[in-house]
Amino acid sequence: DGVATDIAELREHGMPVWARGLSAVTTKRLFSNGEFCTTISCGGVPVNPGDCILADENGVLVLPPDPAAILAAADRAIGMQKDEKANMPKITAGEKISDLNGTTRRIDEMLAAQKSAKS
Repeated sequence: DGVATDIAELREHGMPVWARGLSAVTTKRLFSNGEFCTTISCGGVPVNPGDCILADENGVLVLPPDPAAILAAADRAIGMQKDEKANMPKITAGEKISDLNGTTRRIDEMLAAQKSAKS
């Protein structure tokens, strides 16, 4: 949940890294920082040893080491990618994402419920 160092080495080894930024300061030769196999907090989300991490340029997902949960999340992510691909021509044509994904409809429902509760 911070900056990354030694970027050239990480790239050389093909190690994907998600960080808040870069830093020229390294502690690797001092061996003064870092732990292995301990729970951390990243972006306010606890990450435990053994958790499954799914990440790309759009975000990071932390899942418990439960095969069913991992498969369900992967299936959902693949479905979202397929939906996005199918919706791109509509978005390019000017349709709103909120109309396509149901957000506009849900907000209208919530506003109508609030209005009727006040009446």
